[in-house]
Amino acid sequence: LSSQLAEILHKWPGGRIDLTSSDDIARLVLNRPEKSNCLSGEMMLHFGGRVKRYDYQVFKELSTFSSCGVLVFEGAGRSFCSGAELGLIEKLSSPSLGSEMFRYMSSVLATIRSSSMVSVARLHGHCLGGATELVSSCDIRVAHKETKIGFLQSRMGIVPSWGGAAYLESIIGRGAALRVMTTAPILTAAEAKDIGFVDMLYDTEEAFEEFVASMTRNGVDVCKAQKSMLNAYREGNPDG
Repeated sequence: LSSQLAEILHKWPGGRIDLTSSDDIARLVLNRPEKSNCLSGEMMLHFGGRVKRYDYQVFKELSTFSSCGVLVFEGAGRSFCSGAELGLIEKLSSPSLGSEMFRYMSSVLATIRSSSMVSVARLHGHCLGGATELVSSCDIRVAHKETKIGFLQSRMGIVPSWGGAAYLESIIGRGAALRVMTTAPILTAAEAKDIGFVDMLYDTEEAFEEFVASMTRNGVDVCKAQKSMLNAYREGNPDG
């Protein structure tokens, strides 16, 4: 992360990224509920940027959660995330800064995907724009039945610029991915489940927590081994 990009991100303050754990479950929380968890530059730095005095290492800490089998990615308050600050997106529109931001946020998404824990995105309220890229990197997406999910980048004249398009294609297929990226719909949770983007719907927070708890009921090591096995097959190494 260059000093120039870090300085720009730092000038867009607000919110934070929290990483906690309880029992077998780790939680990565977007914490800016007063703005529907809209991603500020400071929050993006919290994901793992390390430049000069900016020492935010949330994702570096993930490797210390070896006792957890599941990583829940969620938003505080009434929504998961309403995307990134529009003014910040405009500030990063130059080719050089855009390219660096792509590499940086792509590494964020790759860290979520490559974690040894099974990552579960809990969607509620709104999941818009760049937020759809964040949850695309998760292994499983579970949405409250009233959630609205918007692939809105085309409406702003941009493309998904954090690497989420590749994950989206792997989840719902090339044709469906191009359809939602070009038409920029706001989907209901049921519609998102119909195209395969959302894996499960839930009615209550208790129902979601019961599902998450069930994933490690047979042991954390077993839970993590299942993901490791699938990763090995995807990488063409069935022997691990």
